[in-house]
Amino acid sequence: MHAALSEVVTSMRVTLQGPASPSPADAAQLAEKEAAAGAAAAALAAAEETLQQLQQASAAAQRAATKARGVCTDAELQLQAAQYQARQTSSEQQQQQKLLQRLQQQHAQRRQALRDSWQGGPPDLPGLLEALGALLQQGLLSRAPLGPLGELLFVDLEACAAAKVPAAAAQAVLEEHLRPHTFTFLVSSIREQRLLLQLLQRHRWPPRVAVVNFCCCPYFPRLTDEALGLPAGAFTLYKALRKQSPQQQAPAVAAAAAAAAGAADDPATTPAAAMPLAGVHFLVDVASIERVAIAEDEQQLRALLQGPPAAAGGPQSGYLRGLREGYTWKGPLHLKKLGK
Repeated sequence: MHAALSEVVTSMRVTLQGPASPSPADAAQLAEKEAAAGAAAAALAAAEETLQQLQQASAAAQRAATKARGVCTDAELQLQAAQYQARQTSSEQQQQQKLLQRLQQQHAQRRQALRDSWQGGPPDLPGLLEALGALLQQGLLSRAPLGPLGELLFVDLEACAAAKVPAAAAQAVLEEHLRPHTFTFLVSSIREQRLLLQLLQRHRWPPRVAVVNFCCCPYFPRLTDEALGLPAGAFTLYKALRKQSPQQQAPAVAAAAAAAAGAADDPATTPAAAMPLAGVHFLVDVASIERVAIAEDEQQLRALLQGPPAAAGGPQSGYLRGLREGYTWKGPLHLKKLGK
């Protein structure tokens, strides 16, 4: 359209360049042609302006379309990410549900096993000891099992007196902290563990048997206050527990074997009235008795657990590696150190 109008205007301008002295008729025609040429030029300018506006509108539309495509792409990516997250969450939820169901089944099985073990009546400790004596005589056990550990919890009267802690209170704290291990027996091999577990179930005794090393080196050289980083004056369950010395181990084993065979002795007058080293090592490993304090009251216990403040700009207090928890003997208070 633009080219056609240009040709028309050019043609009219050439036509207007006629003879120098036109006649009146030619002059009238020339005036008409000039008017037509002006109108054509105006139409051409209007067409050019309209074309420019259309081009601008087209460019704006293209930019809007590009932006819209970008927004659409972002929305699609967000939608895909949300769908993926939903699938992941659903999968994790299903896994948690399966885990919960499995744990519930295991819990129900254990409760049923415990219920079955108690249906026949209370635990038969005399029968259990008699059966242990028979196994020892038959040579099926390399040594008498150590336990139940709850029967070997005695307090060191001299240590309690030196710490000004009532022996009865120390005994109560020992029994409270070590309650999960009261019925535990200790043996020296997995074969003996399996054999004893069957025997315990037969005599309605809680099936708790641990395998330990009865011949390991004593722990006490590395359980000093300095090695453990304990505060001065801290009285622990390890110190309160009456422990056999290495020299007492042989007579204690003989006494335990005699007890398993049915011999009757006063435990307060025998070497067995103390925790053998294997039992001490077990309680150190599983119950951290060397890091559990016995204090008079809450204020003293908190001071022991917190330790002295570290010097400004200096290293952290060494007591961070010391006590982990503690009990008060004047009241039923049990505190644990944060992070321990």
